[in-house]
Parts: sequence; structure tokens; C-alpha cells
Amino acid sequence: GHRAPDAYVYFPVRFVAPAFERSVAGFDLTSEPSRREAIVRALRSQTPAATRSLPIFGSSERGFLLETAVRQRGTP
Repeated sequence: GHRAPDAYVYFPVRFVAPAFERSVAGFDLTSEPSRREAIVRALRSQTPAATRSLPIFGSSERGFLLETAVRQRGTP
């Protein structure tokens, strides 16, 4: 995966299922178009947004990414 560069806004991987999979920590979610598109949809709509089926890191299985916007109190 790609480590996130210095930026004003970050989209960190915070929760991973199964919980023992830690290899994605620090992955830059905006480095892949499908993941980035789900982030943008979640931010614009203020509702959760999912990717289509994606390869799961470190596995031959597939899954999806569910994004939701979480903002600091008092920010738009």
C-alpha cells in the first residue's frame, strides 16, 4: 500500500475486519480511484457510501469499503 503523504486532510484506515489484519495501517485510501470515489460520495452526501467489490489486502478474497463522513464538531 501507499503511505499517506503530508496533507491538510487525511483519510486514515481506522477499523479493519477481521480485526487481526493490521497491514493496511497508514494506507492512503485516496491512492486508488474506487476508494477515493466512495470517500467523495460520503463527504458530499453526508451518508455512508460503499465501493464496489475490491480485493482484500493480503488475501485472495474480495470485499468492500464502507465510508462515512465524521467531522469535528463545529466544522461544515
